[in-house]
Amino acid sequence: LEGQGFVVNQYDSCVFNLMVGGKQLSVAFHVDDLLVTCVDQEPIDEMVRLLLSEFKGVSEVRGAKHSYLAMNLELGDDCYTLDMGGYLKKILVGREGRGVKTPAGADLCKDPVDSPLLDAKGQKDFHSDVATILFIAKRVRMECLTAVSVLASRVNVATSCDRDKLDRVFSYLAHTEDVRMRFRCGGDVDLTAYVDASWATHDDGHGRTGIVLMMAGCAVAAWSSKQKMVTRSSTESEIVALSDATTQIMWFRRWLAGQGYDVAPIKVFQDNMAVLDLMRSPRRTSQRTKHLDVRLFYARDLEEEGHIELEWLPTKHMIADLLTKPLQGFLFMSLCAELKGNLL
Repeated sequence: LEGQGFVVNQYDSCVFNLMVGGKQLSVAFHVDDLLVTCVDQEPIDEMVRLLLSEFKGVSEVRGAKHSYLAMNLELGDDCYTLDMGGYLKKILVGREGRGVKTPAGADLCKDPVDSPLLDAKGQKDFHSDVATILFIAKRVRMECLTAVSVLASRVNVATSCDRDKLDRVFSYLAHTEDVRMRFRCGGDVDLTAYVDASWATHDDGHGRTGIVLMMAGCAVAAWSSKQKMVTRSSTESEIVALSDATTQIMWFRRWLAGQGYDVAPIKVFQDNMAVLDLMRSPRRTSQRTKHLDVRLFYARDLEEEGHIELEWLPTKHMIADLLTKPLQGFLFMSLCAELKGNLL
């Protein structure tokens, strides 16, 4: 590809780009599977001819429906949808569903001391099943990431209680098997970020960080992680979350720039006014937040330099709240719908 003039995106060595007649031809790799995109058909045709001239056994799929890395993409008139229905059916074979409406109960982050450890086979199966769900949770079922993240930390010490929690995730997936993600077609590149935290969620006092990146009205990436430090208030937890999120946000911003986009400051939504007040206050330290100044000042510098733009958002619309704690009821369902672009 480099011999044909393609240029690699410096932030992802598996993405190559070439300008053809003023239009960009992009190629993404995963081992020997290629995803080729362009708004015009002729550059794609030429790309296929190039591959056929260089390699044997090349096959191609065109049209409005594609399957790539177990993901099913379907292009419509006003949106395109994404799901992993085939993969989901495969992992649900032989499992009994309980009709639950959320992937985790309120006790997700609790570690009962009287629950017996699984035997060797049980531990191995548990580890395998967590990895199986993680694959789909990172791509199209991001609302399961909180549960998967907590259970992934238990793969070496899994108990029968952990097994029950994992079985609930499978039951939820079986109950919502037909859910799809919907992305708007057309428009500008409008990457936005939602950042949230829960304070002292775990028994050891650690909180959780939730991060969601949205584009074209739907999530393109999400993270749920246990915070590495114990904080003394919800505001401190939010500062830690914001600092952790900026790493992911800036990588995506630079990747988009590497794709040739003139990226505007990325809106970063927060639902904690105290964090925004600290960000906008004169640069000075206090004994109350001095231990977090480096994290706070880094985010402030990114905003002052025009990379991000912090904005307050009501908690009822804070999509990242899904990834900080095991939500239930209407709030879970409404945020899950926003996450998947089903409110277009």
